[in-house]
Amino acid sequence: GGGGGQKFRSAALRRRAGSRCDPFVGAANEPPENWIRGGVIAAADARARAGANYIRGGVLRSREAPRTENITAFKISGQIIHYNLNKITIRRGQPIFISPKAIFHKFDGEFIEPRTPVITLSYQQLKAGDIIQGIPKVEQFFEARTTKRGRLFRDSLPSLLKGLFNRYKSKYPLELAVRQSFYKIQQIIVDGVHRVYKSQGVTIADKHLEVIVKQMTSKVRILDGAQTGFFPGEIVYLTFVEKINSFLIKKITYEPLVLGITKASLEVDSFLSASSFQQTTRVLSQAAIYKKKDYLKGLKENVILGNLIPAGTGYLVKIEI
Repeated sequence: GGGGGQKFRSAALRRRAGSRCDPFVGAANEPPENWIRGGVIAAADARARAGANYIRGGVLRSREAPRTENITAFKISGQIIHYNLNKITIRRGQPIFISPKAIFHKFDGEFIEPRTPVITLSYQQLKAGDIIQGIPKVEQFFEARTTKRGRLFRDSLPSLLKGLFNRYKSKYPLELAVRQSFYKIQQIIVDGVHRVYKSQGVTIADKHLEVIVKQMTSKVRILDGAQTGFFPGEIVYLTFVEKINSFLIKKITYEPLVLGITKASLEVDSFLSASSFQQTTRVLSQAAIYKKKDYLKGLKENVILGNLIPAGTGYLVKIEI
């Protein structure tokens, strides 16, 4: 300690030399004051402390009352502003968890205004280095690859879709099982692409990915054409098959199919739309050999020919009677 008028403020209990009755050291000329040490309200004067109320372990007790009387427990912690025999006033404290190397903006005893920064947490975000490294993973999702480095792998999208369909087929009818399988595989594709971009700190809205994924999961493979003219193995739109099945007694059986963006673009009815994407020579040659007709129902084929696109309020179809 220091001189005769100096007072210890340490949280640890200190004894004055030769004193065994009062564990806390104070100046001789200071008036008795109240303080908290280790969750206990006490008085600086030992005689005043003998009859004071105090808190120990969150419980308000009275030294004058016997131990058998009722006690009041507090579930909160904070700074005691005022207390007397009838009430106690506590400024409630809020604990904040911090990490090492955090920067403090407020310190002990300071009053914190609302919406004021208290602590700045330092963290390090791991990055793969460049978005180029994540492009093969994105391509693996969007192209629905079944091979990786020249070898078949079990977790490919077609394999997952087949496993989901076999699982749902045993629980639900055919139409609902196909829909549920598509919903699940759509979530897997969107989440997988999001994971690649978020690792680089890039955020993409779901709607941009969902437009692509919807085209990838819009077709099914016919297993049994039933009363229709569909052949087994033929690829048609899911909505078209469901509409036909609503009129049939013996239903068409089919299975879900996930197509990569390249194959999905080449599997459309319009050969103009397909040839404008990839493999132009092969698509046009096949269309000429099979004498295909393009009914110009989509947007791309009308843009190629310079026609008015079939969309919006300005497009009206005249019906001749």
